[in-house]
Amino acid sequence: MILSRTIWEMIGIISYSLAFALFESLLFLIGLIILAVILPKKFFRDKFVAMGSMAALLATLGMFFAHFYGENYGIWPVREFGKFLLILIGIILVSWVILYFFNRLASILESIAGFLTTLSAVYLAIDILAVIVVLIRNIT
Repeated sequence: MILSRTIWEMIGIISYSLAFALFESLLFLIGLIILAVILPKKFFRDKFVAMGSMAALLATLGMFFAHFYGENYGIWPVREFGKFLLILIGIILVSWVILYFFNRLASILESIAGFLTTLSAVYLAIDILAVIVVLIRNIT
């Protein structure tokens, strides 16, 4: 089936998922920025990279487990999924308190994020190309 697709069609299929991932990441980042503005400077802004990285890691793991262990192969009833989200948000908040008090752990997370900066820049460039491909496909 994949052999019947042209290169342009395969690039288009991949571009839609990359464009959606970029949109999802931007929403997550905007949420973290809003929290940084609302919460006290000493708590969140000083350790923004560490706390944001921890939130992203835990949210990713949480959604993985929600899909993998969800009833009927990842399809949850709304009430059950709401409970799961509240538990996940609670775990993220607890991890933020831990990061607030353990500066060494926060600095380790910040150094790991620093190592991943180049990879993130490459991924961002690929995502921007994917958005351009999606726009071209939808215009033509």
